[in-house]
Amino acid sequence: MVDHIAVPVRKSLITGYDQAVVAGIEAGAYGVTISGAGSTLVAICPREAAADVADAIAGSLTSNGNPAKALSPSVVETGIEVLTAGV
Repeated sequence: MVDHIAVPVRKSLITGYDQAVVAGIEAGAYGVTISGAGSTLVAICPREAAADVADAIAGSLTSNGNPAKALSPSVVETGIEVLTAGV
């Protein structure tokens, strides 16, 4: 999850980024990085650590002057599903 091209430039736009990455890893994440163009951070972690990791990242960002909200979306386990209108 280390991006040597975009993250070094974009992280300067996210106050508290480096501290948030450390907080996420200390809380159990395998890695933390910028999602897409930002300013969302995404972490990969065991399911049972997801809430703690999200809270740690959001808490770190907030304590560094960047108000953040922790989100832990669920993962779809059924695979792709085709939806057809009118069937």
